[in-house]
Amino acid sequence: MAGLAALTRSIGVAVIAGVAASLFLARRRAAAGGAAGAAALVLLPWLAWTAAHKGGVDRAVAANYGTYGDLLAQGGASWIGPGSLLEFARPLAAVALPPGPRWLVALLAVPALVALAAGARALLARAPAAGWMLLAYLAIVAVWPYAPDRFLWAALPWLACAFTLGVADLVGRTAAARWVRAAGWTAAAVVALGFLPRQAVGLARGAATSTQRGISATFEELLPWIRAATDSSAIIAGEDEALLWLYTGRRAVPSFVWRVRGRAAESLGPDTLRAYLLRTGATHLVLTGGGSDAAQTINDLLGRHPGFLRVVRSWPRPMLAFEVQRP
Repeated sequence: MAGLAALTRSIGVAVIAGVAASLFLARRRAAAGGAAGAAALVLLPWLAWTAAHKGGVDRAVAANYGTYGDLLAQGGASWIGPGSLLEFARPLAAVALPPGPRWLVALLAVPALVALAAGARALLARAPAAGWMLLAYLAIVAVWPYAPDRFLWAALPWLACAFTLGVADLVGRTAAARWVRAAGWTAAAVVALGFLPRQAVGLARGAATSTQRGISATFEELLPWIRAATDSSAIIAGEDEALLWLYTGRRAVPSFVWRVRGRAAESLGPDTLRAYLLRTGATHLVLTGGGSDAAQTINDLLGRHPGFLRVVRSWPRPMLAFEVQRP
């Protein structure tokens, strides 16, 4: 099952690490090796396939479709450092702690972190595989070169479990000093005041599905035009290229070519985008709005290479569809 988790999503390798580590530390060395080996066998066909096709990944989209090694080769390890640890903590503070000045948020974070640490220890004792899985997952996210928000939110149920165990452990220590129990109650109050009101407001506003609704509204206008106005052999450059392919049947490629800088995306520039569009044989490019990642690069491309992109459709949203004029 751990191997299947990693096969579903690569970061699921944390499940393999959790199972193997818990068995190994319980002195069940043979079982640990067997679990790791079984997971590796499940992953082997996928690893072999990706290794065989690695050379087919265009260097311009290595940040989208390459490996961790490709990211290191492209931009070094600039995302690893003290600043990345602060960035790692930011999404959790935004979700769990009350808003306020930075110094106040940092102060309120102390009891919450104490409770979380106590809970992680309790989770390791009660459910070692789950505890080590969570620690391995957080370690991977800490050195992952992308904004950690969505990766941490995916682990919120496990973090909530650890936090609850920690609070229960702290307030239940009747023989401990009074400040230990007070830290537990304070942590519970701080997180309740931060998490619950924010979630209530988000639920009332439908915040959990706002991104999906925006994407759906955009593509409800865009997809019918692509199906009606382009040939079945067309190659469309745009955002959400998998979605474009799935709902139009047209081959699709990214319209934003970028590299990692810190934990942010840095455009490779208009010349690289133009060369990439020519290499991939893109016939059309769609821009879903001025706030899209590719907007500035496309604007620069229009100014740097006049006539390369010809507007063939515009929408009030605003959205634009271009036809690529090959030299």
